[in-house]
Amino acid sequence: MVGEIGSMSMSSGSAMGLETSPHVYHRGPGSGSSFTRGSGSVQAQGWTRQPANVGDVAITMNSYSPMQELLHGYFSRYVNDANREAFGALVDNRVAGLEEMGHDADRIRQNMNKANRFDWGAAGVAGAVNAIPFALASLALDTVPALSDLTDGSAAKGGAFSGLFAGAADVVGGKLLWPSLQNINWTKAPPEQMESVMQHALAANMPDQRIGAAQSGLGLQGYTVRNVLQTAATPLAQSIGGTATRLAVNSAFGVVGGIGAGAIAGAAARYFDERNGMAGPALLFGHKDWRNIYTQLDAATWTSQAGNALARVGAFPGDVATGTLGAVQSLFTPSGLGEQTLLATGFSGINAAKQAVVQSATAAGMNQPAAQFLGQVANTVLSAPLYAALPPVMLGADYLAGAASNAIQSSGWSNTPASAEATALATMPTSVPATTQIAAQMPHTAVDLGGGETTALIPGNGLRARAVQTTEV
Repeated sequence: MVGEIGSMSMSSGSAMGLETSPHVYHRGPGSGSSFTRGSGSVQAQGWTRQPANVGDVAITMNSYSPMQELLHGYFSRYVNDANREAFGALVDNRVAGLEEMGHDADRIRQNMNKANRFDWGAAGVAGAVNAIPFALASLALDTVPALSDLTDGSAAKGGAFSGLFAGAADVVGGKLLWPSLQNINWTKAPPEQMESVMQHALAANMPDQRIGAAQSGLGLQGYTVRNVLQTAATPLAQSIGGTATRLAVNSAFGVVGGIGAGAIAGAAARYFDERNGMAGPALLFGHKDWRNIYTQLDAATWTSQAGNALARVGAFPGDVATGTLGAVQSLFTPSGLGEQTLLATGFSGINAAKQAVVQSATAAGMNQPAAQFLGQVANTVLSAPLYAALPPVMLGADYLAGAASNAIQSSGWSNTPASAEATALATMPTSVPATTQIAAQMPHTAVDLGGGETTALIPGNGLRARAVQTTEV
């Protein structure tokens, strides 16, 4: 028995802003659901054809149609008693649109699996690209004598200069790379691009700010993996070719290993996004422009993905030409200063400790391979907590700066209103918006509330429409 049947029609005047649909949907209580379709629609499982002006005809079903069941599964983690009806309307709307495209549950599932593969690949590539400035700084420190001459042979000074130089290169390089690494995913997008019900659901599912920082620190342990491998290779290189070979191997690990560590960090960021509900099929179907994105996904191939990447590479010189000044200025933002300070002080202490271990081992009668091995062990062990601390330090620096700015404004010492960025930073103690959530990439990708370029880039093509904010710092 169907029981009382409620009627709901999808129209452009709905609170969710969904596009007009010719279908009328009826749902009865319990597990049974009943539906009617408007005229001109293609018959599919779970529907009965009936012209809308003839009257509604209800039939009882024991379960949702396969497409409805699939999409309900995608959205299930975001549904609660308050938004259940709104998500039901969203699913019905998407199913109607997918049926109009002639797709079924299997086709949808195949496309979502494809999107997942694309997004995992993009995460690794983005992490690797993101790590290039830091890796190139390491290479420069190893190969440009003028840089090493500035340290006077002191291990502590050498570590401090290395950390400061690498941190500065990473901050500037990361700012220049930022536009090219935005909107690279099919199943992740900023909340403002989502339907209203999805925006609220994402806000409710955001991880605690401290959890996000801890997850980012875990992602950066890709550099610890690099250091472990380097620790194993160092004594072997010393034994085979002496000091020159060991230094060459260490330099290679700094570049190739650093980029590989960035790829691991990017993959970790993707993993945590999925785990936290900040990425997945629901974000594609919850997107306001879902039809366009899904249609492009259906046609996308690895070749088109590569073409998109090349388009981003082609746009990068323009980003450098227009963004260099802002990138240099980012050195003096709270997070930029926090990164440089932490890396300079941390690497100074680590380098001094490493040298002390090597000297002590040599004085104790150990050969050079064994002494260098112990030195690398010290470097690996001491570096791990440094990488873990980097995201919280950068986030904390921005938060404290925002709080200080608000305190100054409220004290009456300044007539200049606090910036929107400072206010946001000082008033988000529990969660970080998805668009500013710390990414587990090395190491400049903490909260970026300093303005910059916003991009609207569909992952399946290489076209980018930019809106440059005039308040960029």
